[in-house]
Amino acid sequence: MVDSKQSILTIEIGTNAVRVVAFDLAGKTIASMKGRYPTFHSQPDYSEQDPEQIFITMLYVLKNLLNEFIHPQKIKVNSICFSASMHSVLA
Repeated sequence: MVDSKQSILTIEIGTNAVRVVAFDLAGKTIASMKGRYPTFHSQPDYSEQDPEQIFITMLYVLKNLLNEFIHPQKIKVNSICFSASMHSVLA
């Protein structure tokens, strides 16, 4: 039997947004939140993002998910997994 009061958090730092998803130990989604950050185009064919803005967005989304879903239900976070294929330097 899977303990429903335990979870795994996943944090995906994507191209234009960060998504935080909490799963129970059976793999069922408990909660999910997403936050977007801008991409700047200073000239044609240039794309830039602010690493600090990405980090702040990740913290904001993580904090909100924990405060709205995880803490009120007294769910234990067993592990955290990051995915940041494009932003590997940030991870």
